[in-house]
Amino acid sequence: MSGLKASHATESVASEKVSVSNARKDLARLVNQLETEPNKVIELDRRDNPLALLLSFDVYNPIIRAFQTANLNTILANLVANKWLGTQNVPAHIHKPQLEELESMDTSQLLMLFEADPSSELDTLKKKGKLNETLVARLIKRSRVAKVIADAEKENLYETAEHLSGSKTL
Repeated sequence: MSGLKASHATESVASEKVSVSNARKDLARLVNQLETEPNKVIELDRRDNPLALLLSFDVYNPIIRAFQTANLNTILANLVANKWLGTQNVPAHIHKPQLEELESMDTSQLLMLFEADPSSELDTLKKKGKLNETLVARLIKRSRVAKVIADAEKENLYETAEHLSGSKTL
């Protein structure tokens, strides 16, 4: 069984211990290894920095579970959507179509989006032809809309409950 596991794993065929900070830096290589070497087990070493593991658990634990359930693209698509759209109160009519589009992308494209800086790297990736320009353009637009909604919520100008129910209060 291939997969990322916490360092307390006792059995492994071909294993590699990777610190959490190195896993963060080298996620693409780890994903490629797990796709090409089905018996490989990569253990996340908790001794690197306990605080780093706590801070990154929300990001890396879904990836760990993804390899165990063989549902990598769905998990990576969720991580990309959360990174670009935010995690709080994004309306379903923005989040759901974005998630569906991301799930249609291959693993390498999702990793590029996951590792990319939303503000700068995308133009470079689009120009090199590595990402679908239409999908990336929609991702950028939805990201901007989600940011405007988040900013409006901070100023108490927008309430998700109103938006979801369709009723307006004055």
